[in-house]
Amino acid sequence: MLDRAQLKYILNPVAFARDLLGLQPDSLQAEVLNSDARRGILCCTRQWGIVHRCGRQSRA
Repeated sequence: MLDRAQLKYILNPVAFARDLLGLQPDSLQAEVLNSDARRGILCCTRQWGIVHRCGRQSRA
């Protein structure tokens, strides 16, 4: 059985990324995370999402 915290992260992947992974998705990334689509294709620029990865590494 799922508890309230698990259900929160299943229903809100942006909260999962923010609270558990320490990432702050920008508005476009949040839109992708919150999509109800079962499948998707992203055509991203070369450094899409790099800021989060570098920020995460610098805190380590």
